[in-house]
Amino acid sequence: MVSTLRYSSFKTVGAGNRSTIKILPLVAAVGMLIWLFSRYALIAIVAAYVLHGPLMRLASLFHVRRTADAGSERP
Repeated sequence: MVSTLRYSSFKTVGAGNRSTIKILPLVAAVGMLIWLFSRYALIAIVAAYVLHGPLMRLASLFHVRRTADAGSERP
């Protein structure tokens, strides 16, 4: 895919200290939704991924960045 928007590669998903027992019900629920309502669940997953790039870009436009030396100055 060629895009000027950045999308997550999901390489770091699950890289934290999460327990498998906590994630298993979520994976089972998503799997069940795909099994029972495949048309709607897959469209929702694809839509969430497609919207992820523009929404993160929009959020970064409103994010205030602080410079390292700006906090050290006093009026």
